[in-house]
Amino acid sequence: MSGLLQGKKVLVTGAGRGIGLAIARQFAAQGAALWLNGRDDVEIARVAEALHADFGVSCLPLCFDVAEPKAVKQAFQRLFTETRQLDVLVNNAGILDDALIGMVQQQQIERTFSTNSYSTLYCSQYAARLMQRAGGGQCHQHDIDYWSGGKFGPSCLCRQQGGSDRYYPVTGQGAGCQPDPGQCHCPGFY
Repeated sequence: MSGLLQGKKVLVTGAGRGIGLAIARQFAAQGAALWLNGRDDVEIARVAEALHADFGVSCLPLCFDVAEPKAVKQAFQRLFTETRQLDVLVNNAGILDDALIGMVQQQQIERTFSTNSYSTLYCSQYAARLMQRAGGGQCHQHDIDYWSGGKFGPSCLCRQQGGSDRYYPVTGQGAGCQPDPGQCHCPGFY
């Protein structure tokens, strides 16, 4: 298998279906070796096998709940032990626990924020450490908001080559992040 991403190691969270699966398929089509995250070990193993069969690239399941800090730490320890390299993290995992605003329970709020917001930070922290040891990489956030200057807007964590990790607001239509749009991208924000 050859491709634009041959030799790159990629972790996609929420890769069992939907957008996460589509992202994983695109990386596999370009030759990247994949670690696929999901909460259902049987389903994520099935997806990994299917992507390996379709594209001939290494696709390994990494079953853990991104909302659980200890589980995230253990997963990244496994990544470090088995590969010592991570080039791209795609923070895609998310949930929608639909309910009428007056009927939302505290547990639903906590679970939604843990999965959709806090998990992005948990995964990015460990990924940045792993990437730094390997000499660089990129973290891609699929859906995160920031609060700045009295307004909401999309943001992303940018891994600058040889630099530090920072959160930046997304600027312009599909422009990525500031200060260096060439190094940071936030899919889904236009």
